[in-house]
Parts: sequence; structure tokens; C-alpha cells
Amino acid sequence: MWSNGFKKYFSNMSWLALERFFRLGLALIIGVLVARYLGPESFGEISFALSLIGLFTGFSTLGLNSLVVKELVEEPDNFNKILGCTFFLRLTGALLSFIIISALAQLPWIDTDKNIIYIMALMAFFQATNNVDMFFQAKSENKYIVWVKLFQTTVVVLSRIYLLYIEADLIYFAWVYLLDAVILAAGLLLIYRKYGHHPFFSWEWDKSLGFSLLKNAWPLILSMLMVSFYMKIDQVMLQYFIGLPAVGVYAAASRLTEATYFLPLIIATALFPAILNAKKISAKLYKSRIKNLYSLMFVFAMLIIFPVVVLSDYIIIFLYGQAFTLATDVLKIHIWICIFMFWGVVLNRWILAENLQKTAFYFQFAGMITNIILNIFLIPRFGVTGAAWATLISQITVNLCYPALFGRNFRLQIWYQITSINFFQRLYKIKVL
Repeated sequence: MWSNGFKKYFSNMSWLALERFFRLGLALIIGVLVARYLGPESFGEISFALSLIGLFTGFSTLGLNSLVVKELVEEPDNFNKILGCTFFLRLTGALLSFIIISALAQLPWIDTDKNIIYIMALMAFFQATNNVDMFFQAKSENKYIVWVKLFQTTVVVLSRIYLLYIEADLIYFAWVYLLDAVILAAGLLLIYRKYGHHPFFSWEWDKSLGFSLLKNAWPLILSMLMVSFYMKIDQVMLQYFIGLPAVGVYAAASRLTEATYFLPLIIATALFPAILNAKKISAKLYKSRIKNLYSLMFVFAMLIIFPVVVLSDYIIIFLYGQAFTLATDVLKIHIWICIFMFWGVVLNRWILAENLQKTAFYFQFAGMITNIILNIFLIPRFGVTGAAWATLISQITVNLCYPALFGRNFRLQIWYQITSINFFQRLYKIKVL
């Protein structure tokens, strides 16, 4: 029968899946209703604000998520200092992010209401409490975090339904985004106090540990900034070249694709401790788990892509209405990103396990430059579909092309990705743990 280790990781993954399915299901439904209510231009306005803020996510999160989980797994008795340093570093990063976003909001070509940008940019400060999430991840006890996020989602969804009912102005939808972050922060602190068995004010700042985390994280910070840029810059550039309605159309399609990204993140988050433990046990087991994880990711990606490509016309019209018809062509292209995004999650976990963050920055940077150049040439010529092609091509280059330039171990990871395509033959062999 299954080992206790398998049951533990499977239970952990199940809690994560429950939370993400529930949250994303509700978020997708209410997001569609909001988009239909606002229309392409107003929906484009709030989507542009989210994209502008998303460009600088790396400053507010500091790329610490997986690194802190690793530290907590390896040094569980040092959790107060690890959590304290993470919290204060993230607050500092949030302040830097807010200053940059506020400055960019003054650019003359930005048509979005500045107040919307300011309000939503405040979310970064409350996201500093996500270190609690990492604490429970390291202990494979994600059910407590799930409780908080289910409550958070319920309150936020009801708030948006109320705004739709009273036909509220756009600015109030921005306030609900901030409310989302506030509720999550408060819930995480309460759940940490009750089930972490320690008050959050016992967190400590340790100068040596703080600088050590920052030193190890800076390649991840830069990599995350690169990822944020080539995932969000398309909507910013669409606003610059075409206008807010194009942003709304593109956002409607891209959010359907992005709704699937929770799947590889759930699997990788739940199984990352198992990958780290396999490395301690034997190189063969470690290699086997990495290979099988690539195969598993490809299977799930294809199970999503095929029905979406076939039914994309019906999906867009049914969900968003005739005003978003152009989003159909965007979705048919954008959904293929799933393959490379799913593989990229595994690749990034392997990079962290091998402590190769510095090397990863270079091909992430190359991917960002590729995406910006492609957007400059493709958006004026092909409009919203040009932005979709630019993002897809940049994802391919980041996960399959540029890593090949950085040595045999990276080329081996690419080989694992390519061979995972033969998933029908490997499907019955996949044993993640």
C-alpha cells in the first residue's frame, strides 16, 4: 500500500487543490460577471492597473517563497528569525514597489485613473504576511492556510456581487482588491497564532540572516522581475500602442489561461519537500522524481489545451458576450503557454534545489528582452493576437532555448521536458513519489 510519506504529501496537495479549485472557480465566475458589467474599456482599465503593479511583484515578494520554505525545512528550530527577516524584508520591498508604481502612474500616456493604481498598489504591504503561508508549507500543513483563503474568497466574492448589484463605479472594485489583501493578512496572522502556537510578534530580525536571505534571493528577485515583465508587459504595451479596450479583450482571454496556472503550482508546492528529501537520499531517486514531474505536468497541460482550442469560440461568447469576440483568437494562441509554464515551474524548483538562481537570471532576462522586442513589432501589426504570440514565443525561449546555453545540467532538464511529450507511453509509469 502507499507509504506514510505519500499519504502526507497527497493530503497536503489535496488541501491545496481544494482551496485553489474553490477560489479560482468563484474568482472565474465573478470575474466574468465583472468583465461583462464593466465592458472592454473599463475592464481594460482595471486590468492595466493590475499589470502595472504586477511588473514589480519581484520587489514586494523578493523571490523568497521557495527559498524560505527550503530554509524552514532545513532549519525548523530557527523559524522565528527566518519568518521575522522575511516579513521585514518584504515590507521594505513593498515600499520600494509602491514608490516606483506611483512614479510610473504619472506618465502622460497612462489613461487609467491614478487613484485606482494607488489603491491597488497598497496590496503589496499586506502581502508581507505571506511568510505564514511558507511556514505551514514547510510543515506540510496547508489545511490551515486553506481555511483562511476560503474565508477570504467568500468575503471578497460577496463584496463584488454587492458592487454589481448596486452598479457601483469602477473605483470601488479597486477597493475590493485591497480588501482582499487585508483580509488575507489578518487571517494569516490569526491562524499562525492559533495553530503555529507562537505569536507573530515573537518574530525576530537577525541582521546576518536577513542579509544572507537577501544575498541568496537577489537572483530570484531579478528572475521574478523578468518573469513579471514578460508576463505583464504585454498589457502595458497594448495600452500604449492601441488603448484600454484592447487591454480588456486581451485580459479576458489571458485570465482564462492564467486560471490554469494553479495546477502546476499546487503540485510543485506540495511535492517540493519530497524533491529536496530525494536529493538527500540518492541521485537516482532525485533524477527520477524530476523526470516524472515533467511528464505529469505535460499530461495536465494537454488535458487543458485541447478542449480549450476546440471550444474557444463558444467559451468566450458564453462567458463574456459579443463585446469580447476578439478574445477568441487570443485564447487559441495564449492557451498553449500552459505547456511551457507547467514545465517552467518544475525547472524553477530544480534550479532552487541546485542553488543555480544566479544562472537562471540570465535566461529570464533574455526572455524578457525577447518579449518586449516581439511586442514592439507584433502589436502594431497584429493587435491583440500579436501580444499573445509574443508571450508564447518568449515562454518557449525561456524554457527550451536559452537554458541550453548554460551547461550540460540545464540541457538535461530540457531533454526531460522534450521526452515528456511521449506521455502516452510514460503515463502508466509516472510515479511522482
